Amino acid sequence: MDTSARSIFRLALIAYVLLTCVFVLKMLVIGPGALPDPAIAYLTWWLQQPHSELGRALTWVGNASLAGSVIAAFGMFAFARWARPLFLVCIVVLTGGEVLIDLPVLYTPVDHFIGSVLAIFAGGIIVFSYWSKISDAFEKMAT
Repeated sequence: MDTSARSIFRLALIAYVLLTCVFVLKMLVIGPGALPDPAIAYLTWWLQQPHSELGRALTWVGNASLAGSVIAAFGMFAFARWARPLFLVCIVVLTGGEVLIDLPVLYTPVDHFIGSVLAIFAGGIIVFSYWSKISDAFEKMAT
């Protein structure tokens, strides 16, 4: 296998993990950031509303999928065979979950940019791991 392809793949994995961790830490520590007053008022109102069990469950599924994608990225760094389908399923669940969100999504421009870059890296990782010479490395590790 081409060592440059392996290096690019591993760099994409590192970038995905770092950006995901930075995004999560930013949301936990800083919060949504500087949003306009109507957006803050809306979020305050929304947090005070009763939420359905389905909504809470979907939140936990999304959080678990995000954590699972980071765990899978570490596994993919070592070309573990289990990591490839786990990463794919987590990204599909995260992407599909966006359709089920029943509220407007409010992002600052920086958060929107980070989310877009994460999506690009996730797509590249999936393409690399299934439809390139990198996929051979996962098959070799299985035998």
